[in-house]
Amino acid sequence: MTTEKKVAALLMGENAIAQKPPAEGCRDLPAAPWAGSVRPMSEYEPSPWEPIADHVERYLSTNGEDGFLWEGAETIVLTTTGAKSGKLRRTPLIRVTDGERYFCVASMGGAPNNPQWFHNMVANPDVTVQDRADVHDLVARVATPDEKAKYWSIATAAWPAYDAYQASTERDIPLVICEKA
Repeated sequence: MTTEKKVAALLMGENAIAQKPPAEGCRDLPAAPWAGSVRPMSEYEPSPWEPIADHVERYLSTNGEDGFLWEGAETIVLTTTGAKSGKLRRTPLIRVTDGERYFCVASMGGAPNNPQWFHNMVANPDVTVQDRADVHDLVARVATPDEKAKYWSIATAAWPAYDAYQASTERDIPLVICEKA
């Protein structure tokens, strides 16, 4: 890694690249507007809801030592890319896994609408799941009705209230499968 890239990584985090100005002798080509600067690939935007932002910060800063257990259940942190903003968004969710893949339940407590992370995931299916210190780059997709029927019991074993959430809303709560590409 070049010194310039190391400085970029220190200043902007790992998701940064350093841009070089045009080489000597290329005067007749216009310089890119970012020439000579550091441009972040994606910027993280914390949740505007303070309890969520706090949970994510505690979880990530301790690799889940603080925040892995919530209300008696295990949690993960899901990272999506904003459908409109393009910014990284992080959400703590109940940990649902069969050992090969992760499942995200878009319940929002049985609310009439899907959570924002679900819309982000549909628009940008490349996601990251942090399970304590383990970080997994995965691809998300909505489970088919047959897959939902097959895997729903895994979700309710992790968080039994999912059945009550489904019963309290008219929408079909999506089960999202996150797996390796």
